[in-house]
Amino acid sequence: MSGTNVGDVTKLLQAANTGDAHALSELMRAVNDDLRGVAERHMRRAFGPKMLGVTLQPTAVVNEAYLKLIKQRNKYDNRGHFFAIATKVLIRVLKDYQTRRRAAKRGGGWVRVSLDPERARGKSETVNDVEAIDVDVFDAALEKLERLDARKAEVVKLRMLWGLSIEEAATTLNVGHATVDRDWQFARAWLGKELRGE
Repeated sequence: MSGTNVGDVTKLLQAANTGDAHALSELMRAVNDDLRGVAERHMRRAFGPKMLGVTLQPTAVVNEAYLKLIKQRNKYDNRGHFFAIATKVLIRVLKDYQTRRRAAKRGGGWVRVSLDPERARGKSETVNDVEAIDVDVFDAALEKLERLDARKAEVVKLRMLWGLSIEEAATTLNVGHATVDRDWQFARAWLGKELRGE
């Protein structure tokens, strides 16, 4: 996570787990840029690069996710666990917004998904191999992969949603580089087939 000091996050997670009332607030402040980046990337996939007609801002998504995280009062095993939970909450906030938007405007609710990590990092503007799918279908496919192999699903989230490199994902999950690389290759192929209904 480019904007996050790993040591600070670890200390704040430990403090939050001991019941420190201010630790989660400080933690969210420390990772705010990372969370906002995830929200913005996901929103651009869902609503297009210019997000025309979208009234929800990435900062509002992060704020709502923060409120949900406070209510859940989770204990976090490690940095990877925190980001996994934060990702789920962010996706839920965006899904809720898309559901409301779809109800107001028929035909909405489609999300652009790329299995290319360079696009996940925001480094590529082309959409030649991007499929338009319903965000609920994408989320259901991720949940199915999570039931089959939780670590592979986490690799997908870290690569596609957080835009992490193989090395960064390996550090976050506390596994080897080769393991994440194998997980990513498998998950990318599996998810592509699942989304195409094969």
